[in-house]
Amino acid sequence: MMIKVYDDSATPERVLATLSEALGRGELLILPTDTRYSLCGDALNQVCVKELARIKGVEVERTTFSLLLSNLSQVSEYARMDDSAFRLMRRNCPGPFTFVLPTGHNLPRLYRGRKEVGIRIPRHRFVRDLVDYFGHPLTGFSLPLDRDSTDDEAYGYDPSLMEEQWGNEVAYVVDGGIGQLVDSTVVSCLQEPFEVIREGVEVLK
Repeated sequence: MMIKVYDDSATPERVLATLSEALGRGELLILPTDTRYSLCGDALNQVCVKELARIKGVEVERTTFSLLLSNLSQVSEYARMDDSAFRLMRRNCPGPFTFVLPTGHNLPRLYRGRKEVGIRIPRHRFVRDLVDYFGHPLTGFSLPLDRDSTDDEAYGYDPSLMEEQWGNEVAYVVDGGIGQLVDSTVVSCLQEPFEVIREGVEVLK
């Protein structure tokens, strides 16, 4: 099923409630972000994270998941950041960046034993509204995933085609308009000097 949202206005509460109910049941969503559309679920739900890994074809234990948060105040719940990392993130968040930080102590058992976690605070207002309303971070993978041997890139940016391809596997495809096939900039903040490990759509400030 498809739901339409608009990035430049507050997300209606009825939409947030509907999507949050689906997330609470452990179901998956396809969401627009400030980079690519993403296949997402509740980052704190072990069954959900394992299902995401199965779809992606990766092992949970060997995959670094990024958490989608709504603001900087949430970061300390899941990761550790020193003053330098905080200043860097404050200059660039929200935005199309993923910051790799040392894991914090409040991550659930699924993430324990990992030394690092990716943190994303996207510019897309809808995603931040949903994280705030739902109360948990989200996690997932960018589209398109390599599946069904399709070479049509539109399956990665056209919500109607995503619904055609994923409709039986996700609760909702959230239509935020035609998307982009661009990546976030990934910055390792594990030690100084911080290192850009993937150049994305924007450069750091």
